[in-house]
Amino acid sequence: ETNAGVGLIFPPPDIRGVIDKTAQFVAKCGPEFEARVLREQNNQKFAFLLANNPYRAYYEHKVKEFKTGVVEEAKPEVPQAIIEQKAKEDEKKKKKEQMKMLTMGEKKKKAAKPPPPDQFVLSHPYIAPMDMDIIKLTAQFVARNGQKFLIGLTQRESRNPQFDFLKPTHALFGYFTSLVDAYTKCLMPGKDEVEKLKKTAANPSEIMDRALARFAWDEQEEEKRLTLEEQEKEEKEQMAQIDWHDFVVVETINFTAEDDNIALAAPIDTSTGAPKGAPTPLDGSTGVLMQEARIEKPKRVEEDEVEEAKAEVEKAEKEKRERERAEREQAEKEREEREKEEREREERERLEREREEMVLPEEEPMELEPEIPMPTTDMEMKVRKDYVRQKKASGQRLMQRCPITGQLIPAEEMSNHLKVLLLDPKWKQQKDALVERARKESAFADDVEANLAGFVAKRPDLFGSVDEQIREAAEAGAEASAREAGADAGPAHTMVPPSSALPSSA
Repeated sequence: ETNAGVGLIFPPPDIRGVIDKTAQFVAKCGPEFEARVLREQNNQKFAFLLANNPYRAYYEHKVKEFKTGVVEEAKPEVPQAIIEQKAKEDEKKKKKEQMKMLTMGEKKKKAAKPPPPDQFVLSHPYIAPMDMDIIKLTAQFVARNGQKFLIGLTQRESRNPQFDFLKPTHALFGYFTSLVDAYTKCLMPGKDEVEKLKKTAANPSEIMDRALARFAWDEQEEEKRLTLEEQEKEEKEQMAQIDWHDFVVVETINFTAEDDNIALAAPIDTSTGAPKGAPTPLDGSTGVLMQEARIEKPKRVEEDEVEEAKAEVEKAEKEKRERERAEREQAEKEREEREKEEREREERERLEREREEMVLPEEEPMELEPEIPMPTTDMEMKVRKDYVRQKKASGQRLMQRCPITGQLIPAEEMSNHLKVLLLDPKWKQQKDALVERARKESAFADDVEANLAGFVAKRPDLFGSVDEQIREAAEAGAEASAREAGADAGPAHTMVPPSSALPSSA
């Protein structure tokens, strides 16, 4: 048995963190660390390191715990007045509950058993009434006619969006399946269900017991839900009351060059507060363990390791130098290529300027027209071998550079020049094809009158022959002239019968 923690004065939480952290470092690094802290830190925060400080006993107790790795439960002693006050409050609470039980009756504390799952009650989704009726009616037909009806309906209505719920990937497929199961149980109930219904119908008290059990279950679930909501509400209120911007700096840790050489401590177990794994004693046996470790490790092994490390460093430096040299060579090569391209470009520009000066020595710089895009199709070019360029008579003509060929063209000929260059090379073929097609069609013929005459000559059955037309035209002309002659003579005053006129004429 141990009396650890008895008579200890527990410091406040802000100082306790500093004491625990300092005790952990002292247990790991030894009393020299404590002496260094006393020598360098003249702060009231580390006053517990003094011998006459009231928290010195708690500090030594924590150092012992970290050294041995055994954490002993040491709780501060509760004053007797607080214990008595708590006992009085518990007694008042117990009397109040007894009075409530006598006046209002004892409330059942027994947890209600969950009722059997509902087979015929489903949670309906929020959809249009028409869609709901279609799903219910389809489920009834499927429950009545079986799986073959469902397969045929699915194939027949595969393109109908109102029957998409028949597809397994649809969101309402599960709801439709539940309806089919419920309707099937109603239309074809099992023997156990029939017996259960007969037994329930013969015993009305069983129906009442089941209803009360269901009511108790629903009430219990509602109480749980309300309790959970109240807890969440209280938690939100408590979190809202916390001022997250009001904080106090408990400790400031300064790391020095000596901390880099100190070995890291083992991880701390949060449940016990002790280092994980087997505790390493920090007394005189430490030097023995380290000495044994050094003796077990031969000196030649250490030298080999040092040589290997040096070789790796030299290899890495060599690779780095080679990589830098390759990068420099690559950069030098790229720079030379850029300079060469720049010289070639300058040479081309110089030649262009000289050529322009030879053609137009007194020509002023002129404004070029906007660049015209090149035609997409390949143009057939005709090359004349006997062409001789002629010099212009006058050097005062306004010249412009063609954006396509780069030649100098007179300004008044530029539009015609661009028109020829941008001409479609297939235009002649298309024109010939259009003329040939127009020749084959009578509607596009040039001589319509000749075509009609030929057509009349070929079809005498419809229009007659040419001789008949001439004769008919002559007769029509004679009749017309006779009518005109009679009209000029005027109307007759006496009517002479034909019989009397014949002898006189003879």
